[in-house]
Amino acid sequence: MSNRLDDINKETSTPVSTDAPLDHHPDSLAPLGKILVDEQSGPGEVCYRAARLAMVALHDGALAMQQAYDAIALPVDVSMKGTGAFRRQVPENKKAELANAMASKFASIAKTAERNEASVQDSIASLESRIATALGNPRRNDNSVATAASEIRTHIKSLPSKDRMGFLNDAIEQGDREVLDAVIGYSCFASGLDRKQLAVVRQLAAAKFAPRETRQLEAARTVFDRCRAAQQSFVGRYLKLLPKVGEESRATVALRKLKSEAA
Repeated sequence: MSNRLDDINKETSTPVSTDAPLDHHPDSLAPLGKILVDEQSGPGEVCYRAARLAMVALHDGALAMQQAYDAIALPVDVSMKGTGAFRRQVPENKKAELANAMASKFASIAKTAERNEASVQDSIASLESRIATALGNPRRNDNSVATAASEIRTHIKSLPSKDRMGFLNDAIEQGDREVLDAVIGYSCFASGLDRKQLAVVRQLAAAKFAPRETRQLEAARTVFDRCRAAQQSFVGRYLKLLPKVGEESRATVALRKLKSEAA
């Protein structure tokens, strides 16, 4: 583990609790940290730190709301004939207090998560830009370069369809930038490829000429997806715990009616 990674993990750590989902915990991202953080600073490192900060907010927020709910909720017999089926419910005189506290906590956590998610997205955009720069040719519009590129595309298109991808794979393995520059920055149809084939060529070229950024981009996208999933799960937990203030649920009213009729 690099010193930089170790420092970030310590800075953004929080105790694990069984009262909060493990997929909300920042250490759920730890395997990706080995890809995003190395001895060089950059967008990968920014992404990892921001994602862990978002996870800390979600994990600790979910824990705080669960503990607040458990401290107020009381066991209530919800069975029809007193068979001992209990469910924890918040007393009516405590619902408004808990709901207001939870809403305030939720707003604070959402703000923190959204700010750090924006940093993750900015990091992804920065990595994409670096890869595009690594694959680009600043002289592509020069007459001599443009003419040669056109001839290369014409040659590739003239090959049997089954041989075109093999030709390009060989060019990537040999580091032939002239061939790749002629293909990547133009319409796939100009080289006799389809869109999926050109996407594969770009991916292989990125892995060849910008390997660090390509690995980090894939990891950063995974981090973003996990943060987004954790946010959605957090919202679900919040709505489940949030007391309904001012009106009883239809289920509660129906259950009381059944109990009264059965008595």
